Amino acid sequence: MMNKPYTKPILFVVVVFIIFSGILLINWTLTKEAKNKENLNYYTSFVSSVQSLDKTMSQINQDKKDNELAALMFDNYTSILFVNERLELLKNNSSMSADLNSLQNDLSLFKNYYEPLVRNQITNGGNLDTQIYEQMREHFHLFSTTLPAKYEDSKEFAQQFYKAVEHLKALVHLI
Repeated sequence: MMNKPYTKPILFVVVVFIIFSGILLINWTLTKEAKNKENLNYYTSFVSSVQSLDKTMSQINQDKKDNELAALMFDNYTSILFVNERLELLKNNSSMSADLNSLQNDLSLFKNYYEPLVRNQITNGGNLDTQIYEQMREHFHLFSTTLPAKYEDSKEFAQQFYKAVEHLKALVHLI
Protein backbone atom coordinates (compact mmCIF):
# COMPACT_ATOMS: atom_id res chain seq x y z
CA MET A 1 0.00 0.00 0.00
CA MET A 2 2.92 2.37 0.51
CA ASN A 3 4.01 2.13 -3.14
CA LYS A 4 0.71 3.38 -4.51
CA PRO A 5 1.40 7.13 -4.04
CA TYR A 6 4.63 6.77 -6.07
CA THR A 7 3.24 4.87 -9.05
CA LYS A 8 1.76 7.90 -10.82
CA PRO A 9 4.94 10.05 -10.65
CA ILE A 10 7.12 7.10 -11.68
CA LEU A 11 4.78 6.27 -14.55
CA PHE A 12 4.84 9.95 -15.58
CA VAL A 13 8.67 10.02 -15.56
CA VAL A 14 8.85 6.81 -17.61
CA VAL A 15 6.37 8.13 -20.19
CA VAL A 16 8.27 11.46 -20.46
CA PHE A 17 11.54 9.54 -20.82
CA ILE A 18 10.07 7.36 -23.62
CA ILE A 19 8.69 10.43 -25.44
CA PHE A 20 12.01 12.26 -25.07
CA SER A 21 13.93 9.20 -26.37
CA GLY A 22 11.58 8.96 -29.36
CA ILE A 23 12.09 12.64 -30.18
CA LEU A 24 15.87 12.24 -29.97
CA LEU A 25 15.76 9.15 -32.20
CA ILE A 26 13.64 10.95 -34.82
CA ASN A 27 15.94 13.99 -34.70
CA TRP A 28 19.04 11.78 -35.08
CA THR A 29 17.49 9.98 -38.06
CA LEU A 30 16.51 13.20 -39.80
CA THR A 31 19.96 14.71 -39.20
CA LYS A 32 21.65 11.62 -40.60
CA GLU A 33 19.40 11.66 -43.69
CA ALA A 34 20.14 15.35 -44.27
CA LYS A 35 23.89 14.75 -43.94
CA ASN A 36 23.72 11.81 -46.37
CA LYS A 37 21.79 13.94 -48.85
CA GLU A 38 24.39 16.70 -48.55
CA ASN A 39 27.20 14.18 -49.04
CA LEU A 40 25.33 12.77 -52.04
CA ASN A 41 25.02 16.21 -53.67
CA TYR A 42 28.69 17.10 -53.22
CA TYR A 43 29.83 13.64 -54.29
CA THR A 44 27.60 13.68 -57.38
CA SER A 45 29.05 17.05 -58.36
CA PHE A 46 32.58 15.68 -57.95
CA VAL A 47 31.85 12.56 -60.03
CA SER A 48 30.25 14.67 -62.75
CA SER A 49 33.34 16.87 -62.99
CA VAL A 50 35.59 13.78 -63.14
CA GLN A 51 33.49 12.33 -65.96
CA SER A 52 33.64 15.64 -67.86
CA LEU A 53 37.42 15.66 -67.57
CA ASP A 54 37.52 12.07 -68.78
CA LYS A 55 35.53 13.08 -71.88
CA THR A 56 37.75 16.06 -72.66
CA MET A 57 40.89 13.97 -72.18
CA SER A 58 39.62 11.43 -74.69
CA GLN A 59 39.38 14.11 -77.39
CA ILE A 60 43.14 14.61 -77.56
CA ASN A 61 45.08 12.64 -80.13
CA GLN A 62 48.13 13.20 -82.31
CA ASP A 63 46.00 13.82 -85.42
CA LYS A 64 44.99 17.27 -84.16
CA LYS A 65 46.73 20.39 -85.37
CA ASP A 66 49.07 22.06 -82.89
CA ASN A 67 46.73 24.95 -82.10
CA GLU A 68 43.73 22.59 -81.71
CA LEU A 69 45.79 20.33 -79.48
CA ALA A 70 46.88 23.28 -77.35
CA ALA A 71 43.26 24.45 -77.00
CA LEU A 72 42.10 20.95 -76.01
CA MET A 73 44.93 20.61 -73.51
CA PHE A 74 44.00 23.97 -72.02
CA ASP A 75 40.39 22.76 -71.74
CA ASN A 76 41.69 19.67 -69.95
CA TYR A 77 43.70 21.83 -67.59
CA THR A 78 40.68 23.95 -66.69
CA SER A 79 38.71 20.73 -66.14
CA ILE A 80 41.47 19.47 -63.84
CA LEU A 81 41.17 22.71 -61.86
CA PHE A 82 37.41 22.23 -61.68
CA VAL A 83 37.80 18.65 -60.44
CA ASN A 84 40.17 19.91 -57.75
CA GLU A 85 37.65 22.57 -56.72
CA ARG A 86 34.81 20.03 -56.56
CA LEU A 87 36.99 17.76 -54.43
CA GLU A 88 37.76 20.69 -52.13
CA LEU A 89 34.02 21.35 -51.74
CA LEU A 90 33.38 17.67 -51.06
CA LYS A 91 36.15 17.59 -48.50
CA ASN A 92 35.06 20.76 -46.70
CA ASN A 93 31.33 20.05 -46.66
CA SER A 94 30.93 16.35 -46.11
CA SER A 95 31.66 13.69 -43.56
CA MET A 96 34.16 12.11 -45.98
CA SER A 97 36.69 14.89 -45.37
CA ALA A 98 39.27 12.85 -43.47
CA ASP A 99 39.36 10.19 -46.17
CA LEU A 100 40.04 12.57 -49.06
CA ASN A 101 43.49 13.93 -48.18
CA SER A 102 45.35 11.38 -50.27
CA LEU A 103 43.06 11.88 -53.27
CA GLN A 104 43.41 15.64 -52.96
CA ASN A 105 47.19 15.27 -52.95
CA ASP A 106 47.14 13.00 -56.02
CA LEU A 107 44.88 15.35 -57.98
CA SER A 108 47.09 18.30 -57.04
CA LEU A 109 50.14 16.43 -58.30
CA PHE A 110 48.29 15.66 -61.53
CA LYS A 111 47.37 19.34 -61.93
CA ASN A 112 50.95 20.43 -61.24
CA TYR A 113 52.29 17.95 -63.78
CA TYR A 114 49.74 18.80 -66.46
CA GLU A 115 50.25 22.57 -66.30
CA PRO A 116 53.78 22.55 -67.84
CA LEU A 117 52.58 20.17 -70.55
CA VAL A 118 49.94 22.70 -71.54
CA ARG A 119 52.38 25.59 -71.38
CA ASN A 120 54.87 23.68 -73.52
CA GLN A 121 52.20 22.77 -76.08
CA ILE A 122 51.03 26.39 -76.32
CA THR A 123 54.52 27.88 -76.66
CA ASN A 124 56.36 25.18 -78.62
CA GLY A 125 53.64 23.07 -80.20
CA GLY A 126 54.00 19.52 -81.40
CA ASN A 127 56.05 18.22 -78.46
CA LEU A 128 53.38 16.11 -76.76
CA ASP A 129 54.64 12.68 -75.75
CA THR A 130 51.59 10.73 -76.89
CA GLN A 131 52.65 7.49 -75.22
CA ILE A 132 52.82 9.09 -71.77
CA TYR A 133 49.63 11.03 -72.46
CA GLU A 134 47.77 7.86 -73.47
CA GLN A 135 48.89 6.14 -70.26
CA MET A 136 47.71 9.16 -68.25
CA ARG A 137 44.40 9.16 -70.07
CA GLU A 138 43.95 5.41 -69.54
CA HIS A 139 44.60 5.62 -65.79
CA PHE A 140 42.31 8.61 -65.42
CA HIS A 141 39.63 6.80 -67.42
CA LEU A 142 39.94 3.81 -65.08
CA PHE A 143 39.62 6.16 -62.11
CA SER A 144 36.54 7.76 -63.65
CA THR A 145 34.78 4.52 -64.52
CA THR A 146 35.46 2.73 -61.23
CA LEU A 147 34.24 5.58 -59.02
CA PRO A 148 30.96 4.62 -57.40
CA ALA A 149 28.14 6.39 -59.23
CA LYS A 150 26.20 7.25 -56.09
CA TYR A 151 27.27 8.11 -52.56
CA GLU A 152 26.35 5.63 -49.85
CA ASP A 153 27.38 5.52 -46.23
CA SER A 154 28.66 1.94 -46.40
CA LYS A 155 31.80 -0.16 -46.38
CA GLU A 156 31.14 -1.31 -49.95
CA PHE A 157 31.10 2.29 -51.14
CA ALA A 158 34.35 3.04 -49.31
CA GLN A 159 36.03 -0.05 -50.76
CA GLN A 160 34.95 0.78 -54.32
CA PHE A 161 35.97 4.43 -53.84
CA TYR A 162 39.46 3.48 -52.65
CA LYS A 163 39.79 0.99 -55.49
CA ALA A 164 39.14 3.85 -57.92
CA VAL A 165 41.64 6.07 -56.13
CA GLU A 166 44.31 3.42 -56.64
CA HIS A 167 44.04 4.02 -60.41
CA LEU A 168 44.78 7.67 -59.81
CA LYS A 169 47.78 6.73 -57.66
CA ALA A 170 49.10 4.72 -60.60
CA LEU A 171 48.66 7.82 -62.74
CA VAL A 172 50.68 9.88 -60.28
CA HIS A 173 53.45 7.27 -60.35
CA LEU A 174 53.66 7.74 -64.12
CA ILE A 175 54.44 11.37 -63.53
